[in-house]
Amino acid sequence: MLSVDDRTYVTERAPCAGDEIVPQIWTDFRRITLVGLDIEERLTIDLDLEFAAGPERRRLPGMAIVEVKQPHFRPRSPSMLALRELGIRRSKMSKYCIGQATLHPELRQNRFRPVIRTVRRFNHV
Repeated sequence: MLSVDDRTYVTERAPCAGDEIVPQIWTDFRRITLVGLDIEERLTIDLDLEFAAGPERRRLPGMAIVEVKQPHFRPRSPSMLALRELGIRRSKMSKYCIGQATLHPELRQNRFRPVIRTVRRFNHV
């Protein structure tokens, strides 16, 4: 259940929600942020992902989500080149959707199938 502070936060931003808001999934991770000093670019690296819904829990210890944030897309920035050199390719994903897919394999996963395959390969989910 949501704490009093969480419920206050939600109702201040979505007054129509009231008591109908019930958490569906909890996402936990560690984040490293790298900021470019000479280039307008920031990287966030999310590690040790863990998803929980009720008593079900899934950890993804072998996976990192790296997000490159730039004001204008620059495919040849140092970080983009380093990621490409490591064989890491761009992929669209959502931690929420990955969490739901790993906790509930019965859900339709067609759109996220390539990402789910990668998650399963590295984490034996």
